[in-house]
Amino acid sequence: MLRDLIGISFLSYARKRVGRIKSAYSNPPELQKKALFSILNKAKSTEFGRKYDFRSIKSIDAYQKRMPLFRYRDIKPWIDRAKEGRPDVLWPGRISNFAMSSGTTSGNKYIPISKEQMFANRRGALDCLAFYLSESGDRNLLKGKFLFLGGSTSLERLDSGSFAGDLSGIASRYIPFIFKPIYEPGEKIAFMADWKEKIARMAEREAVMDVRSVSGVPSWLLVFFNRLLEEAGKNRNRQIDTVREVWPNLSLLVYGGMNFAPYRDMFDNIIGKEIYYLEAYPSSEAFVAIQDKKDNEGLLLMLDYGIFFEFVPADEANKDRPARLTVADVEIDRNYAIIITNNSGLYSYILGDTVRFVTLDPPRLVVTGRIENFLNAFGEHLIVEEAEDAITYACEKTGSEIEEFTAAPFFPKERRSLPCHQWLIEFAKAPFDMEEFGRHLDKRLRERNDDYNIHRGEDISIGKPQIVALEKGTFFKWMESEGKLGGQHKVPRLKNDRRLAIKLLKIVNLDKSKI
Repeated sequence: MLRDLIGISFLSYARKRVGRIKSAYSNPPELQKKALFSILNKAKSTEFGRKYDFRSIKSIDAYQKRMPLFRYRDIKPWIDRAKEGRPDVLWPGRISNFAMSSGTTSGNKYIPISKEQMFANRRGALDCLAFYLSESGDRNLLKGKFLFLGGSTSLERLDSGSFAGDLSGIASRYIPFIFKPIYEPGEKIAFMADWKEKIARMAEREAVMDVRSVSGVPSWLLVFFNRLLEEAGKNRNRQIDTVREVWPNLSLLVYGGMNFAPYRDMFDNIIGKEIYYLEAYPSSEAFVAIQDKKDNEGLLLMLDYGIFFEFVPADEANKDRPARLTVADVEIDRNYAIIITNNSGLYSYILGDTVRFVTLDPPRLVVTGRIENFLNAFGEHLIVEEAEDAITYACEKTGSEIEEFTAAPFFPKERRSLPCHQWLIEFAKAPFDMEEFGRHLDKRLRERNDDYNIHRGEDISIGKPQIVALEKGTFFKWMESEGKLGGQHKVPRLKNDRRLAIKLLKIVNLDKSKI
């Protein structure tokens, strides 16, 4: 009875919240102006605010002229002082939590997380449910369990007394009270840092639970689902083929972190029934966007979470003075690097992702890749969105399914052979004809990318794609060797060098000619 009342109450809240969001989006530029000046007003007396004289900034244009774009390395000295426990460095007061994320050349990044940001992140999680419930009218969702497949919730206590760890660990301390009884996998398992052991224990526990909502990164969800089916089969002394047999009431899957399209058929098959797939775009630095309609392309840019967004044309991202656009200036179908000023002390911070707007009223976007994840060894300017679309197309045409993939430039040792793209793919269901798969992949890339098409024309400077099928588990072994096992880690889709490709090929000990 209590769960029925909670479900009805939350459904009412969801519909009201979605109505307020729609009303607020009548003037996105004004929402963003308020967000920026709320941040500047709160931070004007911090060390950073005094250095850049936030008090004297009276317009968005003035802010952009005064503030350079910051990468993590640029703001790290300020973050280090905040980590030491000093108050009022980047944000008013003392920062109690730092989300750890892996950098590339800088090692671990420590992203400051204020209470204001945590409450905004919590609103983002609730809004995911609000959009789902307002559209589905599902009163029974809260009667079962919610499983979060995240990183370890164990936090490291710093010398200053602050805490550092995975964002999911910090978020677990801010779970709304009505969700604590239905939160899975429970505190003990959530604290586990050993990912393989965590997956095993989680599968044992959840095989007997009434899970109705699950969230995580698609590639790791598949790993977990396969283990779940094994455990459920042991419990019932028979083969279990679909998640539906284990969780008959599962109705919602929330995912993020990568394009879902290459995985869609696999999820449909392993789940075994139609459910609602909802995409979210959270990051350690900000909760950026949420899919607000099931059948609409793109995610709604969330403008009332205390974040000011800027967008730099992707081809200008590495320039000293790139164009800096707001939601009032962006165009549809142009690739942008996303910049944030948030309510935790990051200002004009380069998030690292690239996005493309699909609508402007309201602003909806799709994530197209990472600034550093691209292929441009031969002037082709290939981005992740195009690569994922081509992989999805080739799978559809050949009836194949993939677990993971990455692509890199390849330079054959034979003098008359053209360089090409080498696609390292771990197939869940391999194509009957690998050459046919490569032809479909190549065809789709030529349709999507004019630069690639020109360089591929008549085999001018790029040869046909080289498809390398990797043994099952290769990417898992690589991530394990790199210390990247866990719900938040993802395989880079495109790399403009061969370091990752060579490591993968050495794991499977393939013909050295492919290295």
